[in-house]
Amino acid sequence: MIEFGHRFLGLACAFLNTGLSSAGFILQRKAHLISENGHTGQQQMRHLGIALYIVAALPDVLAYTMIPQVLCATVACFRLVVVCVLGHIFLEEHLQTKDARSIGVCTAGTMLCVLFGPGGDDKTAASMDSSNIYHPKVVIYSIVALSLLVVFLAIVHADSFGWIVTDSKLYRYSLPVATALAYAVEKVYNTELGFIQRPQNILLEPMWLFMVIAVALLGLTDFYLNVRAAERMPVHLFVPLSFAFGHSLQCFQAMVIFDEFDDMTVFCSTMTLLGACLSLIGALMIQQTQFDAPEKQTSRSFSESPKNGSKKTFELPGGNGWWDSWYCWMIQCLQQGNELCRRCRHRTKTSYRSKVSHIV
Repeated sequence: MIEFGHRFLGLACAFLNTGLSSAGFILQRKAHLISENGHTGQQQMRHLGIALYIVAALPDVLAYTMIPQVLCATVACFRLVVVCVLGHIFLEEHLQTKDARSIGVCTAGTMLCVLFGPGGDDKTAASMDSSNIYHPKVVIYSIVALSLLVVFLAIVHADSFGWIVTDSKLYRYSLPVATALAYAVEKVYNTELGFIQRPQNILLEPMWLFMVIAVALLGLTDFYLNVRAAERMPVHLFVPLSFAFGHSLQCFQAMVIFDEFDDMTVFCSTMTLLGACLSLIGALMIQQTQFDAPEKQTSRSFSESPKNGSKKTFELPGGNGWWDSWYCWMIQCLQQGNELCRRCRHRTKTSYRSKVSHIV
């Protein structure tokens, strides 16, 4: 009964994350479309969407501590279905027949995983020794995965030093792999938190605190790599690659690191793997219909002004619907932050010069 309760509550948190993040995204997208049409009053809608997207992170973290990782990964694929359906209803981003088939495939895969997937472990019997990791394989996997992440991070920053061009295949594959690896390792520590009880004194037994810090740092790394990818790679290449790599890594972690399939029958294991594959394939096949608006038929161009005054421009393909709008929003936030810092530096220099001239 306890196991069923953990599974039900974990799935509820996973689907709550799906609903909140999807609704937050749709609100941000709706605010952006209202702004494009020249209307006002969209700021509150945008802020509400951002708030929902941030709040959705809490049930996501809780879900990974209560249910197996393969279930969380599959529900994450189903989020794309929810976004597309909400976009069809509220944004008039109409779906084609092939999109409906893809949604059906992804939904069927999610249902298979939920019905036949592993049950929630009895984590009330989690390790009382909060100074040790519950799954010993996590240590070896962390060493290997973080070492690979450092290598890929070096590769994805090599273009800044002129050592590699962004058009090379090595760069194009390294960036989505690094993003997926950072996300997958973050979920390893997130899942492990469900097996380690919080100590009374986190300074004397710092393992639990280390896990929390690792989740936060890897989450920021994942966000940073997404922003970097939005500036340097076509979204229609980066999103499917990083999503596929991330989903595959989480399934590998579920089977090898956490042994989530050990207590399952061959039939249930087969159905779960089939469901995970179908949900991933369906999610990758989902595409939004091309829009009739001119700004959505052509590629969107964003530019930023470096110190030398020249503009660096990068293109995002148009007509991909929700695939690229989240990354567009991230780029805009990044550019607004850069502009704010530039203005602050300018004011500081102006104030300093005025004080010096006054003294002279």
